[in-house]
Amino acid sequence: MIVKALYGLGAIKDSAEKIDHRKAPSQPVAVAATVEHGAYVANMCVGCHGATLAGGKIPGAPPEWPPAANLTPGGDGAMARYDTADKFIAMMRTGKRPDGTEVSQVMPFMSLRNINDTDLNAMHAYLKSLAPRKAGER
Repeated sequence: MIVKALYGLGAIKDSAEKIDHRKAPSQPVAVAATVEHGAYVANMCVGCHGATLAGGKIPGAPPEWPPAANLTPGGDGAMARYDTADKFIAMMRTGKRPDGTEVSQVMPFMSLRNINDTDLNAMHAYLKSLAPRKAGER
């Protein structure tokens, strides 16, 4: 009942009101192993790794979950382990880092391992192109 009242008073906006309808729609990006397509594919990572993909505590996650990894290149970023797309793709398919250690089981590897090679190569290219950030700079 309280939510309905807040909605009626305009304190809670619906999704259509949050969209800037004056902006032109985004143009489709060709499916290819490019940074541009990788940016599109990496949108699936934002929920846990944050808008900047720098990781940190996952809002709303159970307290026992580890912080999301920093996916930006540089010092404390996880991408330092993946100098080649092949290493990155192997991790996404197996859930194991190049040194054989397991990535957190919080990662949805049952789904991630089914992403095609073009999308994973594109994601690798995009993540490697990001500006380095400190872990947790969501």
